[in-house]
Formats: sequence, structure tokens, C-alpha cells
Amino acid sequence: MPFEPAKNKPMRPKVLLYGDPGCGKTVLSLSIALASPLVKLAVIDTEHGTDAYAGQFPFVVKHTDDPAEAEREIDSLLASPGDVTTLVVDSITPLITTMDRMADESLRPRAGSKGQQLSNFEAAWGIGTRFGMAPKRRIEQLMRGFLAKLRRIDMGVIVTARPKQSWLSSGDGGDRVQLRRGDIIPDAIAGLEHEFDLVLHLERRGQGYAAHVKKARGLPALRDVMVIDPLPTDELVRVFGIDAWTRHSEPRPVASDDQVEQLIRLTADLQIEPQVLQKALSARGVSLPAELSPDQAAEMIANLLKRLDAKNNPPSGATLTPAAGQ
Repeated sequence: MPFEPAKNKPMRPKVLLYGDPGCGKTVLSLSIALASPLVKLAVIDTEHGTDAYAGQFPFVVKHTDDPAEAEREIDSLLASPGDVTTLVVDSITPLITTMDRMADESLRPRAGSKGQQLSNFEAAWGIGTRFGMAPKRRIEQLMRGFLAKLRRIDMGVIVTARPKQSWLSSGDGGDRVQLRRGDIIPDAIAGLEHEFDLVLHLERRGQGYAAHVKKARGLPALRDVMVIDPLPTDELVRVFGIDAWTRHSEPRPVASDDQVEQLIRLTADLQIEPQVLQKALSARGVSLPAELSPDQAAEMIANLLKRLDAKNNPPSGATLTPAAGQ
């Protein structure tokens, strides 16, 4: 395919806010709903942080800290966004905490179990450790798939996260290692900031708020620190434009749960190696089966069914060729 002239594409806001409790993450996220009557806000609330603001801002809400259920809500919005123009996930940290707990449980032997059973971790995500991947590593991959769907969805997205202290290590070449404080970072998977266009670290400053700009990809110049009272809602509207928060969302459906389960079962039956599956997914612009479009999933399933049929029904008279040295 030849190179094409670069073009500007309308940008949908993908924003990450993190900071201590009380620094304004939830209020800033919800206040986007007041920017225009055309903003239709949906919230996935993982810790009931929006309950106190139900009468102050117009929004619809789903309460859950179950990562699989949260992902199903995003799948639903991908397939049928309705009049929703902006999605808030407040906060992403409990979703990862839940995944951590489920992964730990999947590593414990289940008393009285006979044979192989699905753990909660496997059952919730439909994949678990079936591809020979350690649960902790699987958490990161699953969360990156979750974030990929947030990038794919055709609406403004604001995600909040709790903060945590990072630590840097240094040594003298021997056994002595010294730790020193690093930056305050989001309490989530490593590199979460890379998944967003605008990243703000919020903190209280006097009677107002300080929004430290940690990242601003493809946006007009922003001050490193915005000290604004009240919160910088107007700034978010200005840098992205009001149309980015109010524009009608186009459906971008993903594969159904049945398609994903069938695809996983076929890859297991054919003993396809994880790296081979990953290459096939990457060629279609995704990292997980659940991110495939329905048409992409149907195409992969059809190809795998042909391979499975050829494996189970070899041509008449076919013989196995001995491997070299046998």
C-alpha cells in the first residue's frame, strides 16, 4: 500500500485524571455534562463515588467493580451507543484490584475439586490461563484490551485513578541497593499514561485545584500546571472543542461472547501457539479476541473450522511422513 498524505482527523477526548481523594477527579469528570445540553454522560462507577452528585449533574450510571461486567457495558456502548456522547470510568483502580484478587484465587487449589475446573478468573474473562500465561501477566494483557476498547469507542472518555508513590532504585555495583522516591503515578498497570491523549495529576492547592499536565498528545500548548478555581472544565472543552464531547457516536461493535468462546475453543483444539494467535490478532489491529469486530471474528472462525475439518478428516489415502531421523 503506498503512502498517503497525512490528514487531520476529528479527535475524541481520551483523558486520564489521577490524584488523592478530594482532589476533584469525580467532579471534574461529571462537570463535562454541564458544558452543553448535547453532552450525554454515562458513568461506570466502581466505588460509588458519583452517588453524592446525582442531583448536581445529569448522567446515567452503572455501579460495578467487576471488570468483566464493566467490559460488557463498554461492549454494549460500542455496539449501540444510543445518545451517549461521553463515557466516564470512575475509577479504574478497583477494577485492577478485583482482577488481582481473582488471579490470586485462581492460583489456589480448590478443595474437593476433581479434574480441571474453571476458576473465577477464567470464567469471568473467558480466557484465563488457557494459553499458558501466568495470571498476573494475563491481568495486564486483559486490562490493555479493556483500554483498547476505550480508545476504539467513538465518544469522549474520562478515566480516573487513585495515585501511588513510585520508587527508583540505585546501587553501587554490589549488594547495596538504595531506594528513593519517584513521581506520583496512577495506581494501575504500568504505562497507563500511554493509553491517553491528556493526562492530568490533580491536587488541592489552597481554595482551588492544581492540574499538573503530565501528557498532552496532539493538543494545543497547555501550561505545565493549571491552577484553576473552580476545576478546569472550560479548559477541557477548549483544548478538544465542544463538538468532541457532544458529537453523535457511531457504532463500532465487537465480537459476541459466543464468537470469542468459539474462537478460543478452536485455537485450543488445534493447539495453536499463543504467539501464532497473537500474530493473527495483530494483523487485524487488535490484541485480544474480544476486540475483534463481528466480521473479523466470523472470518477467523471460518478459517479455523476449515483447518479443524482438514485435521479430523484427512484426504483418503494420505499417510504421515516420518520426521527426519525416524
